Amino acid sequence: MSAITAKAAARQNKQRQPGARFAAASPTSTMEGSRMRTPVRLNALHFHELVTHFLALPPQDRRLRFGHAMADEAVIDYVGSIDFERDAVYGVVDPVLDIAGALHLARGDHAMEIGLSVLPQARGSGIGSRLLEHAAEVARERGVPRLYVRGLTHNEAMQRLARRAGMPIVTAANGTDGALQQALAAQWAALGPRSPVVLVDSALRAEPRPAARPAVAHSVRRYELHP
Repeated sequence: MSAITAKAAARQNKQRQPGARFAAASPTSTMEGSRMRTPVRLNALHFHELVTHFLALPPQDRRLRFGHAMADEAVIDYVGSIDFERDAVYGVVDPVLDIAGALHLARGDHAMEIGLSVLPQARGSGIGSRLLEHAAEVARERGVPRLYVRGLTHNEAMQRLARRAGMPIVTAANGTDGALQQALAAQWAALGPRSPVVLVDSALRAEPRPAARPAVAHSVRRYELHP
């Protein structure tokens, strides 16, 4: 399923280049020999672009991104509930797709919860790896040793990205007894910022999740949904 916002449709009718509003704030960088865009910090003004990105994810990809099935209305409510001042939201911008990849870091006192997604047509260009590496960079800067991912145990794509980045992984399969988490915590205490950030299934999270703010009401009818 793909989605086009009324705003995006208006841009197309005016023959304006999609993604132009991001161009000035989206420098390019080179990674693994391919030219791609650096993650751009997003804010509440990018609400409709974020909704369009998430609605364009196929059902299985949407399930992996959120850890469970998400109806269109729930996706819109989710974006409306993001606290852009507390959390960190980034996008990798494509000249045609607007937001080709999105990263949401929900901040807690001692950990962050991460949500990462890349549109199918934008995969294979290193966007997912760049976003995950950026998440690890932000975590290190803030002294946060763990990034929690909903449904990580069943998300093989995210696990592959983590392995490529050299990030330890704690899932329901290897972390239920807490021994691995304790060992990784000791490693972080010893090495500090030089220690790799750990990716952990949020089902194993001991700290409370950051509270979501009330969602701003938006209607799914604003979006033209096409099969």
